[in-house]
Amino acid sequence: MAESQIKWNKQDAMRLEKAVNDFNSKIKKLEKQENKLYLPDKINFNNLKENITTRTELNKKIESLKRFQKEGAEDLYITKAGQKLTKWERQELSRLANTAKRRLNKELETLSTPKAGQKYSRVQMGSARARAIESQLENLDKIETTEKGYKFKMRKEMINIAGASDYNMKRSMIYRENYIKEMEKYENFENYDKLKAWMEKNKNPVTFYDKMSVTEFTKDLTYQSDQALTQEEFNRFLIELGIDIEDDTILTYDQEQRRILNELDVAEYNKKKGV
Repeated sequence: MAESQIKWNKQDAMRLEKAVNDFNSKIKKLEKQENKLYLPDKINFNNLKENITTRTELNKKIESLKRFQKEGAEDLYITKAGQKLTKWERQELSRLANTAKRRLNKELETLSTPKAGQKYSRVQMGSARARAIESQLENLDKIETTEKGYKFKMRKEMINIAGASDYNMKRSMIYRENYIKEMEKYENFENYDKLKAWMEKNKNPVTFYDKMSVTEFTKDLTYQSDQALTQEEFNRFLIELGIDIEDDTILTYDQEQRRILNELDVAEYNKKKGV
């Protein structure tokens, strides 16, 4: 079951605020010492709270801040590229990078496996998402080996985003919001009311994203904001989502792909036979 968005209560806020205050208090004490320019920045409680979307991420963030209280967490660490930071921050970045690697490798494995009834996987068909994942995996280790200064800061921000336990929730929240806005341009189409009812029913952002990205067709549709679908293409899209409409002549995206591949296989066979 997909994790829901966090519903904050007083105790949640108090736990997080204490962890932030303890963290900032230690930073303040350390800043009074000389040669401590590598310390992490103080944390703004409200900004951090607004950026947490699940209870799992709340707990992980609190535990991360608590680890800074350990003796020696503030000690200097220098990467192979020469970037200075605390041992605590380097360890937290390693944790986040490993989380990101597991998530990305799992997604890449899914893309490398042909779906039921399909001959080729999305990787074999040249998926842009697969290429992006491979690039991300290659770049995750650069924070230790090749990057410092501004590039280190940018890589650190990327790891903080990609390694967060609520990455999927944040991505899905943005996706769902953009998707609903995108579909408004079809409000005059037949069956739009059925799509609108479906979107309103599926309120959990992660569940929404999972359903909308079930195939290459539905996954890419939202990002093609300049694309205008015909009524027939729109109906095919609804069928792909499992929405009942009165049109038996429309093939789903997967059915259409199988039809094309079958035609290619027949053509190749006939060519070999000299037909």
